[in-house]
Amino acid sequence: MNIEVLRYFIELAHEGSFNKAAKRLFISQQGLNRAITSLESKLGASLLERGPEGTSLTAEGVIFLNHATTIVEDYRSMTDEILSYRSSRIAASMEHLHITTTPYLSAVEMDRIWDITSMDIASIRELPLHRILEEIPASRPEDLFVADLFLKTRRKIRETGNIGFEPVFATRIGIIRSRAFPWDREGLLRCSDVSELPVAYTNDSTNAGLVAYLFKNAPLKNACLQSSSLKTLLEWVHGKKVVSLFDSFAFYRLQKMAPEEVRDLTFTPFADEEAIDTVGYLYRSDMPLSDVTRSSIANSRLIFSRDSADYLRQHPLPKD
Repeated sequence: MNIEVLRYFIELAHEGSFNKAAKRLFISQQGLNRAITSLESKLGASLLERGPEGTSLTAEGVIFLNHATTIVEDYRSMTDEILSYRSSRIAASMEHLHITTTPYLSAVEMDRIWDITSMDIASIRELPLHRILEEIPASRPEDLFVADLFLKTRRKIRETGNIGFEPVFATRIGIIRSRAFPWDREGLLRCSDVSELPVAYTNDSTNAGLVAYLFKNAPLKNACLQSSSLKTLLEWVHGKKVVSLFDSFAFYRLQKMAPEEVRDLTFTPFADEEAIDTVGYLYRSDMPLSDVTRSSIANSRLIFSRDSADYLRQHPLPKD
């Protein structure tokens, strides 16, 4: 049985409301209802009493909740044990791990992607993507690169054939706006849809290049380059003055870590395939990875798939 569906049911049981549970799970109310209805159908059981005031558990629902809670706890305990075992093997190997990451992953505080081993045998540094790509052909088995790649870079890597890439998750560029912003568009956007809007984004060189890339065919006519402060951007968006370029994973992190900052904001992604940024591991394809590197990759992928399953469900990896 799907662990995610069990988590849905547990959250719904605790909240007593499809609406409240859906918000906490980052899923639509309709999607949550379909998942629970399908669960009841498979079991041939009625787990919930649905009413205008919310939901309550049936007798069978109470039994199911007790077992679902145990299964979810056992699953987490099992993954923790696997992670602990792998980490101990990494530490025992005494191999030093050199981790290099891009500025984007540092900016969204994606520490869990490399929270994989004791820091006394690992070092972390940050480099721009073009520098990472330059270093990989001469890298060593103990070098681990964590990067985010747009479509043109992924294609370039495939064409050269000397760099391997193991994706972990994808983030899609889009816009955030106040729900009170005077705009009624719904659904996925094209980049050209926002060319006339007042748009704010951080003014570092990476974002400037990204804007030029995404809006090459429909340049922004009312771009507002503000400071690199996320707080400043959010203040402008909350003030209903602008929309801001953002990405789905950064918005997800804010929803998790500081929900009060984005409670009145909405994120709408671009449909353009060039707006999809895929995060994963880069390595020399002509050289076998060291045991510590392979174990580190496996650990961090397991952590992310377990702790961010709701994000992966909403934003699956692209099939390119």
